[in-house]
Amino acid sequence: EHVAEVEPTCTTAGSTAIMMCNVCLHTEGGEVIPATNHEGNTNFTWEYSIEDGYHIHCSICDEILEAKEATATVGLGLTLLSDYELEYLVPVDSDVSECWMLVKMTDASGNVTEELVEPNVVGGTNRFAPSGIAAKNMNDKIVGTYYFVKDNVLYKAASKSYNLVTYYNFAMKNIGSLTRGELLVDLLDAMFNYGAAAQTYFGYNTEDSGSAYTGLVSKYLASEKVVDYTKVNVEATDESKVGELEATHLYAVDSQNAVLNQRIMMSIAFVGTNGNTAFDTNGLVFKATYKNINGVEKTIEIDSDMMRTGTVDGVAYLYVDISEISAKDLRKEFTGALYIGDTQVSPSVTTSFESYAARIISSSDSDLITQGITNPVALKAVCRATLAYADAAAKYLVYGTAEELQ
Repeated sequence: EHVAEVEPTCTTAGSTAIMMCNVCLHTEGGEVIPATNHEGNTNFTWEYSIEDGYHIHCSICDEILEAKEATATVGLGLTLLSDYELEYLVPVDSDVSECWMLVKMTDASGNVTEELVEPNVVGGTNRFAPSGIAAKNMNDKIVGTYYFVKDNVLYKAASKSYNLVTYYNFAMKNIGSLTRGELLVDLLDAMFNYGAAAQTYFGYNTEDSGSAYTGLVSKYLASEKVVDYTKVNVEATDESKVGELEATHLYAVDSQNAVLNQRIMMSIAFVGTNGNTAFDTNGLVFKATYKNINGVEKTIEIDSDMMRTGTVDGVAYLYVDISEISAKDLRKEFTGALYIGDTQVSPSVTTSFESYAARIISSSDSDLITQGITNPVALKAVCRATLAYADAAAKYLVYGTAEELQ
């Protein structure tokens, strides 16, 4: 008699055929054939669902791939440019065909968000910088897990926790051996003050005693290194250097604002000259120039897909968010306008974050409330803290990364 061979699948074992003698009933075969563990899979494209988070489906069985455990050298770094970026650092391995960092962030309320981060290869290092970390999240729990593909097999290394507090503790411990160590710590103190002010302004509940991640407000604003906001220089340059509307312009400048997040963004609102006619952003580009603290002229170009449109009280608006200006250059004015091709279609705008901050700080609380700002005291604190952060960054930075943790 004969029992047919059972083919293994990706996740279940099979067995060889079984042969039995009809006379003596002796059997042979039936050896276990191990599961193939997705051998031969060719799909390493990540998908996302609410139920399963980020995952990869096997091209053979369509089940979710389980990554094999592996070891990898994962360091920690910090980049301070237009924003601050906590980075995971992994040496480039020529045998690795693809790699990612899956980053999970747990906020003060226990909410978990995930981000799959692609590498930015600099020299011989894969640098993974998650983008969703706002100023108010500086001490939220962030865990990165390194995934990579080698010989068509998916692997993952042990997870590694990181946040700005981790980096601060590293800097304090090694201040004597770090390049410009005292300036780096001053910069981090200014960043924490900025984060603490942002927590207060955005009503971020990290002061709840039941939270596993206590806030920066009590921890750092109560320290002796707190920035004296009243001594921050916020003398205004002319905040409203806006050109006169000309007949050939399609758009007029309505207002300048700031978005205070991980990235310190200037937001310029343009109002359509045709009332509530919706903006046609096809081919629209915002172009600007400024000189950084080193005297180097920098250019900014923002395409229409990075702009926002909306209608308020029947009037069409276009919003341009500018985050490309380095933290160290937030006091520097930039001049820009909307273009279609080489044709300028809006008045030029000359402004800076310093100008915005000066306007906010010099305004009365009642005037700001009239403008729709519900907590003017907290907003003024954020503006002062941001400028203090900018000044500390200007003293420390030579355009690049801070010291790295290994």
